[in-house]
Amino acid sequence: MSAKPYHAGHDALIRLAQEECEQVVVFVSTADRARKGEYPVRADAMRKLWDDIVESLPEDISVVFVPNPVSAVYEFIGLRNGDTQPAMKDEKIVIYSDPVDMERNFPERSLVKYGGALVNAKRLARRFVPRDTTVDVSGTQMRAWLQHGDKKKFIAGLPDTLDGEAVWKALSR
Repeated sequence: MSAKPYHAGHDALIRLAQEECEQVVVFVSTADRARKGEYPVRADAMRKLWDDIVESLPEDISVVFVPNPVSAVYEFIGLRNGDTQPAMKDEKIVIYSDPVDMERNFPERSLVKYGGALVNAKRLARRFVPRDTTVDVSGTQMRAWLQHGDKKKFIAGLPDTLDGEAVWKALSR
């Protein structure tokens, strides 16, 4: 995930994965999020907030900072593709995402290409989680609220476990 900024939807998705899986690995981008017309969120500003985020997550969730989270997932899959070690034979990888991002980033054909043995063994799956089934907020909305100075909506879009005032102060201009 880009997580620029980390919001209540990200938090709910991670906690859902934690309820359904024995181990959760979250790949987080180390790149800035600066698209034309959008409020930029610098990676270094967000990285400073991650200590509080990680502290608020259950202990069995691992957060890994990477240049490109989508590539990191494919690398993770590739390293396990065809793994027949007895300890790994029962391991199942489940990718959690909303339907739009899932189809864009992890289409079935790509998963077959990079993790064919896992797919064939039914050890690789996609878990589609529509935003409206967890917390219906997006990074785009959060950046728009930052851009327009809508502190109240921005803070409402953050997980309750974070200090909204501190996050607002760290990310707003």
